[in-house]
Amino acid sequence: MGQHEFGKHNEVLPDVGFRYHLITEQARLSEDMDIRTKPEFMQLSAATLALASGVLVYLLDRPSNSVYFVPEWWALAEATPAFFGLLGQYLPTFSHTFAFILFTTAVLAVRRRAAIVVCAAWLIVDSFFEIAQRDDLAVNIVNRLPNWFAEWPLLDNVAAYFLVGRFDPFDLVSIFAAGIAAYLLVLYSTRRGIKHAV
Repeated sequence: MGQHEFGKHNEVLPDVGFRYHLITEQARLSEDMDIRTKPEFMQLSAATLALASGVLVYLLDRPSNSVYFVPEWWALAEATPAFFGLLGQYLPTFSHTFAFILFTTAVLAVRRRAAIVVCAAWLIVDSFFEIAQRDDLAVNIVNRLPNWFAEWPLLDNVAAYFLVGRFDPFDLVSIFAAGIAAYLLVLYSTRRGIKHAV
């Protein structure tokens, strides 16, 4: 190989390196776009926003002594008027059901039929905890709780949840509305993901 030919060969190498860099960068951008169009991404995003809205109700509208996980210095309800108004009475129940359905469907990567099972399971769980706040049921449940519940964080609040909590039929309505809304979002996100995959 002559010196002239060797020089021509070296001139080609930078061009090959640039093309390789361009292709890998396009692949990375394409992968980022694919993540945003996946059903799981939309479901996790919606679940996070819903859960955040429920937490805001506790921070802005509920007194600190009524909420287990909010420190007194975080709660603003005593210093400010109710931000969410009437909606704040039912939004936490809605957001909890909605968010945990979508967290479950996203983590398990379920689709339409399996999503029905997930929705039904969370509707049953949340409805049970709501109905169990009725005075007659709450007392019976608390009397049957083991004594060691009082020694563990989170579990030590179970008795107070049932006894202090208030049963409201409209909370059941919000639970079922959340189940329907979550299922519709699973359907929408799945169809959207399929369209972008084609």
